[in-house]
Amino acid sequence: MIKWLKEKIFNSEKKTGELDLLENRKEYLASMNEGTTKEFYDQVSEENLNNHFMNVVELQYLKEERENSPQPLKMTDAAFNYYKNSVKGNKHISYEQACLKMTRNMMLALPVNKKNGRIIYMYGTLHFSIKNGRVSWIMNNRPIPAVWYKDRVRYDEITKMLGIID
Repeated sequence: MIKWLKEKIFNSEKKTGELDLLENRKEYLASMNEGTTKEFYDQVSEENLNNHFMNVVELQYLKEERENSPQPLKMTDAAFNYYKNSVKGNKHISYEQACLKMTRNMMLALPVNKKNGRIIYMYGTLHFSIKNGRVSWIMNNRPIPAVWYKDRVRYDEITKMLGIID
C-alpha cells in the first residue's frame, strides 16, 4: 500500500516542473512540522528533502490508516506491568482498560520510526512500539517531540468511542 501511495505521488508530481515540485514539497513539509518554515527547507539538499518528504508521507498514511480502523491493541505482560507501575494514575488498572488507553494513545501519538516491523510512537513523554497489533515496549518520562501536541477534543472523542473509564 505504501509503495502504491508513493508511486501515485510521484506520477501526479511529474506533471509539474522540477522547481515547482521542490517548492510544493517544502511548503507541505513546513505545514506538517510546526516550528519549521519553507526557508528552513531551502537549506536542505534535494536528496534529503525528497527522502524526508517520503518518510512524512508514509507516516501520515500510517496515522490516517490507524485512525480509520481502531482495533483495540493487546499488550505483552512486560508492557502491561511497566504501564501499571510507571504511568501515573494506572496502578490498579485492568488489562482491558490499559489496552484501550494504549489504543487511544496510539491514535493520538506521533509515529516516528518503523524498524524491524515495529512502529515507534511518541505520545508526549510516553514512547512505545507496536508490532502485529501488540504493544511490546513502553518507556515513560522520555523527551517530548517538538512537533507533538495533545489534541484534547480528539482525545475526548476517542475516549468516548472506545468506552475508556478514566
